[in-house]
Amino acid sequence: MKARKIILALVLVVAMTLTACNTTQFVAVLNEITPAVTAVLQIIALLQNKPADTALASKIGADVAGLERLYTDFVGADVASKPGIQSQINAAFTTLNGDLAVIFQLSHVSDANTQAKLTALITLITSAVQIAEATVNGAKSATPASTLDASSLTDSFDKILVAKTGRKDVDALTPRLRLHNHGRVVRTLSLGLAN
Repeated sequence: MKARKIILALVLVVAMTLTACNTTQFVAVLNEITPAVTAVLQIIALLQNKPADTALASKIGADVAGLERLYTDFVGADVASKPGIQSQINAAFTTLNGDLAVIFQLSHVSDANTQAKLTALITLITSAVQIAEATVNGAKSATPASTLDASSLTDSFDKILVAKTGRKDVDALTPRLRLHNHGRVVRTLSLGLAN
């Protein structure tokens, strides 16, 4: 009887740890989406010589916030409620992916090097969303990219972002657009304001 309780306790601890890791990864990766999109939109605005599309960045931010709320509900839900919440999460991901597709449409520029940079940045953002989506659906990707976490997302994004294009205006702007990846403690202490 005592051994059974110990085993049950260990299983419970492992399950809670795995859920926390998935929740942490899910939220941390999604928290990088809006700042990354904002950086891409600022590059596009520079090239089009007009202000950045803050409405689109706000829409994507709202999509991400909604997904985080749904995921929190999903993690805390009973077994009977999970399928309904998961359907809502899948619908929210469809909306987010649709909004990200708008950025693809906006990102077509004549300079080949800048176009390659924008395409790589948007592809990285889309990959991060797919990894977060796989976390919810319990899918395991066969690619090593499925291990992407917020820190490696930030590092990869920043490396692509600051790669020189040969355009002085773009190359001067992009170092200022780097993502700032802070740990959970810093984000908590800053009430979520630190990226």
